[in-house]
Amino acid sequence: MSIRFKCPSCSKSIKISMAHAGKKGKCPGCNQTLKMPSEEHLQKLMAKQAAAVGAAVPAQPAPVAEPKPAPASDDLFGDLGAGSFDDDDFNFPEPPAAEPEQTYNPYASPLSEESAAGSAEPSGAEATRKRLLSHEASIRSMGALFIIGGVLGCLAGIVNIVQGILAMMAGGDAAVGGGVLLVIGAVVGGLCAFQYWVGAGLRKCNPSARVPAIVLSAIGLLGFPIGTLINAYFLYLVAGKKGAEVLSSDYQRVIAATPHIKHKISIIVWIFVALLVAVLLLVLVAFAVG
Repeated sequence: MSIRFKCPSCSKSIKISMAHAGKKGKCPGCNQTLKMPSEEHLQKLMAKQAAAVGAAVPAQPAPVAEPKPAPASDDLFGDLGAGSFDDDDFNFPEPPAAEPEQTYNPYASPLSEESAAGSAEPSGAEATRKRLLSHEASIRSMGALFIIGGVLGCLAGIVNIVQGILAMMAGGDAAVGGGVLLVIGAVVGGLCAFQYWVGAGLRKCNPSARVPAIVLSAIGLLGFPIGTLINAYFLYLVAGKKGAEVLSSDYQRVIAATPHIKHKISIIVWIFVALLVAVLLLVLVAFAVG
């Protein structure tokens, strides 16, 4: 059902439907914003208008022109009987879109926002670093063991050199043994100093330390049984495919591009450290008893 009225400003006749009751719209003639009466008020106006029309028509109408219905006194917009305009001529603004409701979850993890922010695919450097991080940590820990062994070996070499010099200074038969100790101390000290350098390179994942580490690990296989087990694991770390990737110039750039990714020492390395300390203690005890 529709109803017509005139705009109070420009008197343009407008027709609207009951569905627009109580809403706001703009007059197509003067562009003025008008507020429509409520649906209840429009129904009362239409009922009064219908009653007025029924009272003006006689039971047996004479052959004369029908009287025009009197306008309802409660019409806020003037004459309701003029013009004919479609509903499309009256511009009703679209209601604003409702914003999605934000809900708060008190049981959510405090890292959920960070996880959502970092859910994007990682860069190529980050993906490579995370894939090889465990192997990198093991190689760095291997370097630490090389450094420890190098320091202790250098100390042992220095002791042998000093003993050899003292024996040679004593003269006699001890001079020959002193010369042997001197040579052994120099060789051991040199090898252990080289091992220290290799360990420092492994700690930095320096590509130049890979081949020397393979050589030293191969020599270490002769230390049966503990040395064989430890150095076999070292060979696996540096001589394998992942070892070649970690100890490469490309991986050096990956490390430089991902300083926020940290490595942790492997539990296997701690086991090897404990074995190394145990062996050193046994050597010291045997030396003291002998």
